[in-house]
Amino acid sequence: MRTARRPWAIPPEVDGGGRFVIPVREFVPAYLETWESGRLREKVEEALEALRACRLCPRDCGIDRLGGRFAVCKSARYARVSSYFPHFGEEDVLRGWLGSGTIFFAWCNLRCVFCLRGDVRVMTDQGLRRIDEIFAAADTEVAIAGGTVRLVKDVQIRTREGRRAPVAKAFSHPYRGQMLVIEPSGLPELVVTPDHGIFAAAAPDAEIRKVGAAELTPSHWLVAPKPHEERPPAPGLPGRRHLDRGHCFLVPIRKIASVPHDGPVYNLEVDDPDHSYVAGGVAVANCQNFETSQQGEGVEVGPRELAAMMLELQARGCHNINFVTPEHVVPQILEALPYAIERGLRLPIVYNTSAYDSLHSIRLMEGVVDIYMPDFKLWEREHARRYLLAPDYPEAARQVIRAMHEQVGELRVNEDGLAVRGLLVRHLVMPGLLGETREIMRWIAALSPDTYVNVMDQYYPAWKAKTDEKYREINRGVEEAEMEAAYACARQAGLWRFDRRWRSSVDRLWARLAGG
Repeated sequence: MRTARRPWAIPPEVDGGGRFVIPVREFVPAYLETWESGRLREKVEEALEALRACRLCPRDCGIDRLGGRFAVCKSARYARVSSYFPHFGEEDVLRGWLGSGTIFFAWCNLRCVFCLRGDVRVMTDQGLRRIDEIFAAADTEVAIAGGTVRLVKDVQIRTREGRRAPVAKAFSHPYRGQMLVIEPSGLPELVVTPDHGIFAAAAPDAEIRKVGAAELTPSHWLVAPKPHEERPPAPGLPGRRHLDRGHCFLVPIRKIASVPHDGPVYNLEVDDPDHSYVAGGVAVANCQNFETSQQGEGVEVGPRELAAMMLELQARGCHNINFVTPEHVVPQILEALPYAIERGLRLPIVYNTSAYDSLHSIRLMEGVVDIYMPDFKLWEREHARRYLLAPDYPEAARQVIRAMHEQVGELRVNEDGLAVRGLLVRHLVMPGLLGETREIMRWIAALSPDTYVNVMDQYYPAWKAKTDEKYREINRGVEEAEMEAAYACARQAGLWRFDRRWRSSVDRLWARLAGG
């Protein structure tokens, strides 16, 4: 595990003034002892056998996934990985200065990985328009692979090369998972799924190429196209820090973060060979073939391939291996681990989940996972039925989070403030549902007042929350007063270890230069 031996102080809520520190020299990943004792082999056999009549998540489908069948999760014998990369949008205790080694599993909770949030504005011949409005205004509709395709007429956009081009189709698809918030200097923020293609240069004089949003770092430069006609450049350009490359401006990135999302995401298909358009003032890739890509999203990987991904992330310097939406692929993760361990995997494992897991899965991961990171969404059964379409969610979440805490205890870090073991609970504050937050915080504090909690304010009304009148009570953002009240509830319950951003970009640069 990479360390920096940095000269700056760690916040007391992170290390407790030394109470919650495991020195690097003393840390051993939980899975090593389990592997050495032979228990990991037993867990693999049990987990694979469970696929014959799968009840590894609360949906209890009973499908023979080992025989190649699948149900809701659309994953049969092998896992499907949509992307893997060093992620800099996670909590500071996970991302450090070299990133959290995230592996995103496809289908179950990550259904569309090449899309934008609905409020992102696209540059058109009719001015800046929200992408969800372009979709809503389109006519002929076809439902395909769980999403929707609409034919678009009489809308033109700007391509990466500044040309006008017609929009052929608009797409919408449900998505639950993390989205990246990219803040270019002097331009609106761009909110995208981790694999959405964005045109960027690694340095001012470097080649411009298409990269996945998750590959971007604050040192990249985004592309703001110039129109072919004699027209002003994109709104806000040029700025003091924007560089003129002749055919475009290069725009520095101020910040990259991540936010949870549960609702529709959108993309366009542009009738132009460059397959690009301008969103939020910068060039992004369009979807060239939604109809085909949604039929087989992600790449199916066997255990050796999944192990190789873990080892690649370790070789790139990541501080941990972060399995995102792993609820439906616990057997496949366990099956891959021995191959990774034998080839030298030694990083902490993070289990990053919606908390809609089965107890069986969490028990299988005992002695394997170092850090559990569940997202405790709602407390009341009726609210879960109404907003999550899963009335049993609160009971399932309480059951598995309690089991997680019993396994790993409070979050502990090393001397550099990097998480190495324990429980980190996320909670997204919802508008008008402070009662849910109050009960969740009381329950978490009863587990332990030293539980590390990320109280999140990134709720964004989307999908039916935005368009269906019966959800009007949550068709708004969370107000500052509500966030203050949420923190007050948490403090009144006795909690005090709240996540916040404390590593600066200067800190991360220092760590890199120091050879961390």
